Amino acid sequence: MKTAQQGGRCRSYTLPDAFLMCVGLGFIPLVLSGCGDAPADGASAPSEISTLAAEPLHRDPDQQIRERGGKVFGQYCAICHGATGAGDGFNSFSLKDPPRNFTDDAFWQTTTRERIVQTIREGGPAVGASVLMPAWGRTLSGTQIDDVAAYLRMLPDIHATALAAEEAEAEAEMEDEAADE
Repeated sequence: MKTAQQGGRCRSYTLPDAFLMCVGLGFIPLVLSGCGDAPADGASAPSEISTLAAEPLHRDPDQQIRERGGKVFGQYCAICHGATGAGDGFNSFSLKDPPRNFTDDAFWQTTTRERIVQTIREGGPAVGASVLMPAWGRTLSGTQIDDVAAYLRMLPDIHATALAAEEAEAEAEMEDEAADE
């Protein structure tokens, strides 16, 4: 039997209680992922992604798409497709079929916006692509899917900008090292 101090008093835990508590605590991150803080009145608060999707269009539409689509992409897609969409996400190395590389210009010349939206909504098998691409139509709203589809089209430019920044940083480091010698 284990004891734990709680609020200045000790509480005893039996082994089954401790096991259930550990198992339950292990699921908390899964349950809370993607959820916002609930307000005190019990109504559910919108997540940051939902808030961005409902934001009025008062700024540059491309910037809004980049923000909203980028947030959704970062939350749901980057784990496989990578932060810049190059198909090099954390999970990509454990997948039999590599995730789509959205930075490849040749890909964009052979696909349509409708196909991208259908793939996001219905999953890879709906368009003859990988069964590992899940359907997000029950998770994401129509606006979120449209924003992600538009954001994906921006990824070649975003990726090129990120690569240019990395190259400039590496060049600056090499110049600094040369100056130190």
